[in-house]
Amino acid sequence: MIRLASIALFLSALLAAVAPKAARAGNDGLACGRRLVSIGDPAALVLDRCGAPDLRSSRVETRFVRGRPVYVTIDEWVYRRGPRDFTRIALFENGRLVSVEAVPR
Repeated sequence: MIRLASIALFLSALLAAVAPKAARAGNDGLACGRRLVSIGDPAALVLDRCGAPDLRSSRVETRFVRGRPVYVTIDEWVYRRGPRDFTRIALFENGRLVSVEAVPR
């Protein structure tokens, strides 16, 4: 019984340590060492501050505005910072950062 309580306490402490980090890594931007990038920043600035992503994919989506097609280039950059950190997925639309998602490994 004591062992089960110890495991529960450990998991609670682990969650408390990880949850604030996950919340900070939401859609506010991306921390790259001591440098920050924010939503709306151009891809060139993100590349300069964060370096090359570990994975990169690109596609073109067709969206309709007032019945007319608009082509939007979507780029997804994946940053893997290490075994103790969340993987971050930076999403760009037409070269501007629109969101950052933290994904557990």
